[in-house]
Amino acid sequence: MEESGDQAQFSAAYVFPVVCHQIEVGYKWQLPEIYSNFSILELVKRVNIATLANPDYENRNCMLEVIVEDKEAKKEIRYTERDVWPVSFEMSEEELFGKFKHNAKGILSSDATDKIIKTISTLDELENVSDLMDLFID
Repeated sequence: MEESGDQAQFSAAYVFPVVCHQIEVGYKWQLPEIYSNFSILELVKRVNIATLANPDYENRNCMLEVIVEDKEAKKEIRYTERDVWPVSFEMSEEELFGKFKHNAKGILSSDATDKIIKTISTLDELENVSDLMDLFID
């Protein structure tokens, strides 16, 4: 399936197997050993995404349905978005910067990420955007 991290990053079918394998959310999802993992790729093949292009899309009662097959009990367990706690898609500035720091691990030093966050926080004072871009070269 996936040849690169870019392809994995934008694949809706990839997200579910990575979550099922309990891979920590963030940069690890883009590591070659994760997006080329045989077990994950096999599970990706079993993920079906229904979109407006599907003929029976209008007849579906949910936006998300996860079906888990329990082979020992020989039954299926179905989950929909109504079965999970409501999720807020809003992030505070602190949460957003925390996410940035987490995803920058192993790429940028802690000092560089702190400088980038400080620069972004005072962006209206920045005279030249290239000064911000220079901070990404650690």
